[in-house]
Amino acid sequence: MYLPSFNKNQVYGPKTHWRCSHFGKGCRAILHTLNDMTIVKYYNVHNHLAPETPLHQFKKITFTNTQQGGTIIVLSGNKFYKYRTSGPKIHWKCSRGYKHGCRAVIHTLQDMTVIKCHNVHNHLGPKYFGNR
Repeated sequence: MYLPSFNKNQVYGPKTHWRCSHFGKGCRAILHTLNDMTIVKYYNVHNHLAPETPLHQFKKITFTNTQQGGTIIVLSGNKFYKYRTSGPKIHWKCSRGYKHGCRAVIHTLQDMTVIKCHNVHNHLGPKYFGNR
């Protein structure tokens, strides 16, 4: 899996904003990361064919099968469940969203290509609450 080339734009506390390297040519694709390079926002809509940069520099999203045979996404220890499918897009929500009102979401295409990743949670991470 690869991401197009991004350049650092601004740093706001623990969050870094990146712009596509073709921003000056009108491309509006953006990427937001935390200090540990966890992706918290990814708007992957380019107006060009982008040069590619290996994704290994970012924390990987893991797709895992559940005991019931379904699929979940694990990102930085947080679990996301399939919420709905809308056309070619699959919407995933944080598994703690219902109980805590967490609005963290991931959107993928049918082939599991990530097109949106909003990984900002309003609750403590899994290292604080265990595997509930």
